[in-house]
Amino acid sequence: MIVHKKAIRAAKHLTVQVGVRDNEEATLHLNLATMAGSRKAAEMLLRRGADPNIINDQGDTCLHVICSNDDDEDDGDAANMLFAICDEKHQTVQVDARDNKGRTALHAAIFNGNINLVDILLSRGAHSNLADENGFTPLHVLCQREDDDVNLARRFFEIGEKFNKSILIDARDEYGNTALHQAILNNHVNLVEFLLSKGADPNSLNKDGETTLHRICEANLDDLAVEMLFKICDEKHQSMQVDAQDKMGKTPLHVAITKGNINTIEILMRRGAQPNLADENGFTPLHVLCQRENDDVDLLKMLFEAADKFSAPIKVDARDKSDCTPLHLALNRGHEQMAEWLLRRGADLNLANANGSRALHLISAARMDHADLLRTFFELSDERTQPVEIDARDNQGKTPLHYAISHRHKKVFELLLRRDADPNLADNYGSTALHTICMVDEDNGWAKMLFEISEEMNRQVQIDARGMCDFTPLHHALIKKELRPVAELLLRKGAATNLADWEGSTPLHTVCKYADDEDRVKMLIDISNEENKPVEVDARDTLGRTPLHLALAKGNGQVVKYLLKLGADPALADENGFSPLHVVSKDLYDDAKLLELFCDASKEVDRPVQIDVQDKNGRTPLQWAVTNLFLNVVDVLLDQGADLSSFVFPSKSFFVERFGPISEMHERQRIEFKLSLASKIVDVVKRLEKRGYEFELSNTLDIMSLFAEYDLFDKSTDLEENWYDDEEFVIKSKEIMVNPSLSLHDLIRLRPEEASKQLKHDKYVELARSNKLSDLPESYQKACAVHLCETVSRGFFWPWALDAFYELQHYQLPVLCCEMIIANLKNEDLYNICLAFILAWAKARDDSLVILS
Repeated sequence: MIVHKKAIRAAKHLTVQVGVRDNEEATLHLNLATMAGSRKAAEMLLRRGADPNIINDQGDTCLHVICSNDDDEDDGDAANMLFAICDEKHQTVQVDARDNKGRTALHAAIFNGNINLVDILLSRGAHSNLADENGFTPLHVLCQREDDDVNLARRFFEIGEKFNKSILIDARDEYGNTALHQAILNNHVNLVEFLLSKGADPNSLNKDGETTLHRICEANLDDLAVEMLFKICDEKHQSMQVDAQDKMGKTPLHVAITKGNINTIEILMRRGAQPNLADENGFTPLHVLCQRENDDVDLLKMLFEAADKFSAPIKVDARDKSDCTPLHLALNRGHEQMAEWLLRRGADLNLANANGSRALHLISAARMDHADLLRTFFELSDERTQPVEIDARDNQGKTPLHYAISHRHKKVFELLLRRDADPNLADNYGSTALHTICMVDEDNGWAKMLFEISEEMNRQVQIDARGMCDFTPLHHALIKKELRPVAELLLRKGAATNLADWEGSTPLHTVCKYADDEDRVKMLIDISNEENKPVEVDARDTLGRTPLHLALAKGNGQVVKYLLKLGADPALADENGFSPLHVVSKDLYDDAKLLELFCDASKEVDRPVQIDVQDKNGRTPLQWAVTNLFLNVVDVLLDQGADLSSFVFPSKSFFVERFGPISEMHERQRIEFKLSLASKIVDVVKRLEKRGYEFELSNTLDIMSLFAEYDLFDKSTDLEENWYDDEEFVIKSKEIMVNPSLSLHDLIRLRPEEASKQLKHDKYVELARSNKLSDLPESYQKACAVHLCETVSRGFFWPWALDAFYELQHYQLPVLCCEMIIANLKNEDLYNICLAFILAWAKARDDSLVILS
């Protein structure tokens, strides 16, 4: 090998008088030679003065390296050579030197199974019980090996005895595990037997409080290992603590049952294991068995049979800390066979756990429809003459009938009803069985079955019972389209059609709030009329809203038309003065079609809407539509005759009240909002002007101040110059098309007047909503958005600022000069010019008043 040659060359060229520097070099090559297995090179280096105790980076001495070598042919020769030369040179070999992990050469020799090295080390005084940083002694290491090498263990003890080196058989590692624990953990049955024969304490506890028996049961070793453990203890007249409890209170029987080892369980029971000891959670072995994943009734039978034969009877109704019995746990797991066996062994039918759940609750709430188990349950109840509390309530006030419905167990539901379960009992939320049926996602004949069986049992169902929020079953049934047949059945059975919940909502309010079409509304109206229970079409809830208000808020035009045909009043206002027309203008998206439908349908029934009706704050639908920037709704309201002569443009405070502070928006939302606001507000101004509305400077200043409020001005001092020339920005902006022939890159380089010809205001809104700006470099997204705001609103700011500037300099400069002066100003500067004009005008007015006075 190359390493051999290097070490040998080094040895030959070292001088006889080895200095400190040469000694270090010799030691280095000694480690190399030893690791490479070159005995010849190592011998030469040692004779030339290499230090045998110098360590490498891992803390290994030459002796560590020799003992870590798994070359069987060496068989201790290298170690003998090392000790012989060091004896000649009167050098002491540190036989118990530790590496960086606290391991000695003996640890390494044991790990590699080299018994000759073990013999040599112990003969040279190696400590037989030194522990490494994990607390592992050489005996621990021996028991951690992959092979179950009992011969190695036997020889280790023999050599120890030969050199008077006692081996601590019950030494503990940092977790409190002995070598016996380690042997069990590694499934070394032969080593377990050997250690026990050498006096290992089977009752020794680790830090978790586990004994050998716990570990054997945990390792799920063959039951022969358990038998062997007891046999050896018997031979040595050593008692085995069969019911020892670990720190969690678990006995070996708990552990064996968890693993499901039937033979081990039987051995433990035969050896006197107590089947009723509870762990820290109150679990007895029977609890543990009943909460296993498998419905292992054979294991359950064996446990009872073994207990009957070898120990005290099992307490079938033992309670854990949650007051659960084994029956509760078996039912929770859906173990039907185990539950039936427990019932036949006398489990109490009516015991409740800490949640108030009884066996009947758990059967009804199981994952599967356990109708057969329920029949057995009732049969045993009859046999024992132990009446079942069929209407027992848990801590939520729910009966088994509630759970059968909510878990969709129809057969269990039927059995409970036929055993006279009361369908009118309400839980803590006020829900009866009928409420619960009406809150599920589908109808499979549950309500029909409830009524049919209740009639057979001469029990009347309270059809109008009020639940949470005073909801009746009909309220619930009308919410979901899938429950239309249930709602129809309730109406046919006489459900009240005008009962209101705690918010004053009648069934008609409810269906108008949730319905996507008019089908359920028609069904409600038609059947109510057939049953001579006409629906109050203009009933008001606690906020004064009619069903028409809610249908419009839902955006359901067909329901709106139908309600108007039924006579719904299109002018009724709620307690805030909001008419149905206000709802369309303030609460929805820009839904012009719904507004047109509402207006047209009102005319068809000869009840045209009042377009300029005011709410309690004096605001008209047009003012709300303008504030919401609902451009299409604004157009429809104007088409429908909204009066512009009396129209007052909304104040800045109204807009801020509507949109809220920009500080509460996240960054992405801010960018979209800014561009949408700038383009829409300019658009709405143009639409109003086109229809003949004349803006005053005060209105204009309010609008301009909105730009300041929402940070829409392009502040050149805040933004980097020439950001639009950044290479990455240029690439990305060229990829973003704002219309088929215009890219964002080209748009931002156009002058505002040219940009207005190329791109309409609605395209800016589309760009804002498209999320395309997020493709730009993050540092430039805000700058780009504000620049676009500047561009789209330039045509609004320019004429007002030009007139104001012309007035401020008292017409001394021609208009063309004024245009040239303000041409390169930003919109914020134009806003300030308008403010300056207003201030100058106000001062002039005040001065005039002083002169007149």
